[in-house]
Amino acid sequence: MTPSAKGPGVPPERRAWERERFLARIRGMSRAEVLALGDAVDTLIAEGGDAKKLTRGFFLAWYQGPGLGREETAELDQLFVDVVVAMAIGLAGVDPRDMADSADGRRGAGNAFLAALFPSRGASELTDVSIRLIRSATAPVDPKRAVVAAWNAGCAIALRGRLAEDVEATLTAAWRRGVGDLPV
Repeated sequence: MTPSAKGPGVPPERRAWERERFLARIRGMSRAEVLALGDAVDTLIAEGGDAKKLTRGFFLAWYQGPGLGREETAELDQLFVDVVVAMAIGLAGVDPRDMADSADGRRGAGNAFLAALFPSRGASELTDVSIRLIRSATAPVDPKRAVVAAWNAGCAIALRGRLAEDVEATLTAAWRRGVGDLPV
């Protein structure tokens, strides 16, 4: 299969449904499933899988592939934030957005001004809080590979029909090995 230039023409409603269903599955993951996802990455590497592509996020591991526009790139960036937030909610039972908001309030009124000037700062802070919650819930195991594997599976879903079959297979391999079929 050759990736198409404009994608498979999936209606936006369907894409939104697939994205939410995937995030709902992540919110429902147990600690054991998250750890199994990370273990799946290790197993795939031990079996000869490409460590660089299995342990790094989609953007870092595949510099060749579908030409993504600014909007699609921003969508996949936001997907990473949504994945770590969903995983933190599922593992810790706490919404990291509430924690990030309360931390913002304690830092003073200048925060709203800074957030307006630097909107990515909020996503970064939310990501940091989410990852701390995930790390706490999976300690002493480092959850990095599980988080990357979940995001890569999400990227495969978001870019369905636009990726070469081998790229899509690699992006979803750890998920399929550790957790089972994709939820969409």
